[in-house]
Amino acid sequence: MRGCSGAPVGRGGTLFSSSPTIEESKSHALKQCENGGGSDCQVIFENCAEPEFQKF
Repeated sequence: MRGCSGAPVGRGGTLFSSSPTIEESKSHALKQCENGGGSDCQVIFENCAEPEFQKF
């Protein structure tokens, strides 16, 4: 399962959220920012990573 994260910033500070998709991660992070009293919340970072398994 891949992991995605988004980081919004607003007057309330910067938050991070992770979800399986970019869309979910950004949506959840923006809601957190707004619910925390943030205003002018904007996503400043988004990225996904595939899990890596190395057999030893």
